[in-house]
Amino acid sequence: MKNMTKKAIAFDNSIFSLRAGRLVYRPIGYFQNTFKDLGYFLENGTDIPNDEFLTGIVIFEIPSSMNVQNFNLFIFKDYNSGEDEFFVNYEKFAARGLTLDEESKTVKVDLKNTFTQDIYKKNRVSFSIDNAYISDAYSEKYVICKTEKECDTKTKLIKPENLANTTMLVIEYTGALDSEANYYKSIKNMDDFFNTFASVEYIVGLETYTNKASILYSDLNGKAFMVVDRKIMKASNIDVVFNFRNTNVSFKIK
Repeated sequence: MKNMTKKAIAFDNSIFSLRAGRLVYRPIGYFQNTFKDLGYFLENGTDIPNDEFLTGIVIFEIPSSMNVQNFNLFIFKDYNSGEDEFFVNYEKFAARGLTLDEESKTVKVDLKNTFTQDIYKKNRVSFSIDNAYISDAYSEKYVICKTEKECDTKTKLIKPENLANTTMLVIEYTGALDSEANYYKSIKNMDDFFNTFASVEYIVGLETYTNKASILYSDLNGKAFMVVDRKIMKASNIDVVFNFRNTNVSFKIK
């Protein structure tokens, strides 16, 4: 949508409605993480500078039992009022429902092998996991220079807050985000990529556990630090799984 006014305005999703006959649906403000692969979720209050376009997605929740595919999207434009009269003006667009989700397939990838695929419409990913190991902490040395001759060596320590119950799965990877992909509008770095799509699955005894990725942001290229339950230290089997739309990519760690 484009801001045609002479000043910045705030996005307001209440101007949208989706209609099928007498049924009217309003935008919702949740589930946005489910659709990060489709683009940028438009939140209420987002600034739209004057004379600029804002491109993103608005989410409507529709009953799964509904068989209707043809809808009309109404966008509030303005209103006119007079004596005993009140008219609301809308822009009306035809909208067709599409099923995005299909039966998921699982692709198994060995360490150091690269997975490359367009996971859903203009959403190319290409990366490999080169190594992964469990550690309670990770330290990285770096240098800060005040002048050309005055430098100090510093150490950055990365660890979970609660070492009594958690540890880290340190993942060394090769890959980068595709700046042309739809997901790049809402996912700007690899830490966020892991947080959005990754989980770790492991087996302890006869039980299987799944931890959704919780990444400690580090700004270290090529490494992701996933906080996991300490039970993983006794695991007989560990997989890092990326849950993309209709495709699950599994890397065998142990």
